[in-house]
Amino acid sequence: MVDDANLKLTEIEEKCKNLESFRKQREQQRANLKKLELEAKEKDKEAQMLREIAIMRGEEPPAEPRLKELEKVREDIEAFENEVKKSEKEVYEGMKDITLPIPQEIPKVDSGGNSTIVFEGGPYNYAVKFIATTMSSDVPLELDKTQLHPDKIVVTNVKESPQVIERLRILRNNLGRLARIALKLEDSDVEDVVEYLDKSEYRDLWEAIKGRKRISYEEIYSDLNISEAKDKKRVRNFFTNLEQQLNDKFPFIRIDSGVYELSFFGSLVWKRYCDKYAPRGASVKEAPDTLIKRENKKEETKKTSMPSLNKYLSKEDKELIYGKEGN
Repeated sequence: MVDDANLKLTEIEEKCKNLESFRKQREQQRANLKKLELEAKEKDKEAQMLREIAIMRGEEPPAEPRLKELEKVREDIEAFENEVKKSEKEVYEGMKDITLPIPQEIPKVDSGGNSTIVFEGGPYNYAVKFIATTMSSDVPLELDKTQLHPDKIVVTNVKESPQVIERLRILRNNLGRLARIALKLEDSDVEDVVEYLDKSEYRDLWEAIKGRKRISYEEIYSDLNISEAKDKKRVRNFFTNLEQQLNDKFPFIRIDSGVYELSFFGSLVWKRYCDKYAPRGASVKEAPDTLIKRENKKEETKKTSMPSLNKYLSKEDKELIYGKEGN
């Protein structure tokens, strides 16, 4: 069992650095294997003819020396793959209760409504890159108007210090949630919303959105061929009632009149919802920030008989999480 709970960002940085090294070595060996296999294929005809000649001469066919070399490279790839999986798990275990190396001082807000909190002991290039990669994003990573840089956190669109503190708290909590979801562990807040949506009268609308990062009333009307006034009102009520019922667990951020953005928390809700209930129509291209990738299409048909737990794979290692950010 990995004992890396409550790691400091400094410790996570070191683990992510090692992880990056294992990934590079794995990819180098994969490229080497591809090259060796191509060379072996090109010389296969010649080797086959020599083997046939040896058999006709009543002799033992000559061994193919490349086979041992290929097998060695395959073993190396498997070893590095195991190290990658082990390191990833250690990082996620440490992120479950991650601490942020922020100064022991009240953050200030500038005239533009921004607050910059510089990390102590930074930069943390590998750790931030790991988190961004998990989210299929670039660095800096923006989560609900809070930017995560290797050396700082920039909180935007705030007016006073208490708002900044609250944003930092939300960021820390969401990084922990990201880790728990990656480890296939339950998060009580995420589970509450998932169960609420599954039992909701608006379940069809939630699934029709397909986890897209940004969605508008008009897009939903178009997607579902909605033209009747009563049906349009139902779409509007979906967002209004959902916000009233869920309060701070509302999985969207209101961007403009009739325009919403799936929050980071909402992305985790969608990920967990898909893992648990395999909604029809969910797809990789329309998944949020990374969080969804269907293992294969046939898994989707299982929903007609029982709610299956589909596996959604990350872009980086094809095992943990996330698809590309939807539009």
